[in-house]
Amino acid sequence: IEQTRTLRRAFKRVLNPDGEIRKGREPVSLKEELIELRLSTGMNKAQFARYFGIPYRTYQEWELGGRRVPEYLLRLMAYKIEVEKMGKERGDT
Repeated sequence: IEQTRTLRRAFKRVLNPDGEIRKGREPVSLKEELIELRLSTGMNKAQFARYFGIPYRTYQEWELGGRRVPEYLLRLMAYKIEVEKMGKERGDT
């Protein structure tokens, strides 16, 4: 049950009309959320893109703002990272 609550908190995001994710009162862009997610893993851009099977150039464009990361994909990436983090904490392989 606690894991379910943790996952719900990890993915509770509300989009405003501009397509930005609200965290508390301050909106955070999808680009910024993506960068924060990558930095939380300790991976560089190339490692992160390879980990998720995303072409490096596409990922680079997302972080630079030339293209917009799909919001659903950002949620899926965050979900995968959170689930794997919980598995490591429990000692799963």
